[in-house]
Amino acid sequence: TSTSDETYAEKRTGAKVTLGRPLRKELRANTSLQIEKVNDSREPGEYWNNSIGLGLAYDKLIYKGYHTIGGYWASAETSVHGGWLGGKYDFNEYVGEVKQFYSPWERTTFGYRIKAGTMVGNPGESDRFYLGGPLTVRGYRERHTEGTKLFLANVELRQQMPDNENLFLVAFYDLGSVDYKRFYQSYGIGVRYTVPLLGKLRLDYGWNGEGGSPQVHFFIEEMF
Repeated sequence: TSTSDETYAEKRTGAKVTLGRPLRKELRANTSLQIEKVNDSREPGEYWNNSIGLGLAYDKLIYKGYHTIGGYWASAETSVHGGWLGGKYDFNEYVGEVKQFYSPWERTTFGYRIKAGTMVGNPGESDRFYLGGPLTVRGYRERHTEGTKLFLANVELRQQMPDNENLFLVAFYDLGSVDYKRFYQSYGIGVRYTVPLLGKLRLDYGWNGEGGSPQVHFFIEEMF
């Protein structure tokens, strides 16, 4: 496990192809092939990170327009990196995820996401799981900490504005670990605004549990 807010440069060039097939109405299987070259300033020279993956997803989410208002979604994925595919690092990755939503009132939605994973082998620094930034534990800078294990829990309360169906106010709490020993937590508030054909614009303001400076995160589409 490593923790750092130091600035570094990372460049990834390549392609990823994913093929999916429905096994039944709610259940879908997919497989993927990734060919990627990585340039990380923390490591000498470029290297290849090639992988093949396999996954299952079960989708029972309920939508109202662009917004998720109920149901649940679960997935399990595994990927093999390096080895006979070529690449500097040989490792396997296993990830499971579940998310669920409930709307006790017409314009109020409660949702949570739990994600866990592990890496077996020798991943590169930039290939490890990480916490911090708009997609994991908000309130910390991007990639605040990295490791080969992952636990992540996110909880949100989303309130749609009565006079503007595209505008939501959000309160959130995040908790995560990359070694199952030290846990990082944050909380905050946010705004969501749906732009037709573009998607949902997301602005979050988070405080971390260590008393550091609050962080502002902007992203397109929800975290989960």
